[in-house]
Amino acid sequence: MFETLQAWGVRHVFCCPGTTEVSLLDASIDHPSPELMLTTHESVAVAMADGYARASGELGVAYLHTHLGLANGLAHLHCAALARSPVAVLTGLKPSKLAGRKGFTHVPQTGDLARPFCKSVREARLLEEDLHHTLAAALTPPAGPAYLGIPQDVLESAAGRALPRSPRVRLRPD
Repeated sequence: MFETLQAWGVRHVFCCPGTTEVSLLDASIDHPSPELMLTTHESVAVAMADGYARASGELGVAYLHTHLGLANGLAHLHCAALARSPVAVLTGLKPSKLAGRKGFTHVPQTGDLARPFCKSVREARLLEEDLHHTLAAALTPPAGPAYLGIPQDVLESAAGRALPRSPRVRLRPD
């Protein structure tokens, strides 16, 4: 993924990471470019990507944590849409096998949240292909935000390694 972003000229990714972005954080150690700029909140990440795009004329990229992170960034996504800023909003989603199971941080029809503000809304199946489509959509005149949800298993398989399974732990009262 870093190679694709770099090929598109992306120099910074404004990121509010969580557990679905662990493989992204691991990969950033070996890929100093684009630089991950960690933020304190998803709305800040989208605002920074929008501000960067407006100030530089380059593609701004925000990487958010799960469906709720997208919801947190919607106000600034709306501002980016009004300004026709070339902003790509990427969201780390829970693994594909958990989709539709009403788990923690899952919101049904995530794309519907982004659709009013984005030129393109996709959920990644083939990461590189879908990422290329999203970046192209954000930059194609008239420029504007584009959204790509990336399930954790898709991100990990693109990184070439899956994270080890966590041991099951059950807590009991004393």
